[in-house]
Amino acid sequence: MPEKQVPRWAFLLVGAIIILIITSSVFAIYALSQPKEGESKQTGAIEQRIMGSEYWI
Repeated sequence: MPEKQVPRWAFLLVGAIIILIITSSVFAIYALSQPKEGESKQTGAIEQRIMGSEYWI
C-alpha cells in the first residue's frame, strides 16, 4: 500500500499558524505587563497570574 503524500504547503500552513500563535501570545503578555494609567492594580494581578503566584490582588 503506497503511503499518502502530504503536500508541502500543509506543513508551511501549520508552521505559519504555530508561529502566529506564539508571537501573538508573546505580544499579549508584553502588552499586559506594561501598566497603563488607572490600570496598574489590574496589570499587577495579571502579571502575578502569569508568573504563577498563588494570590491575586
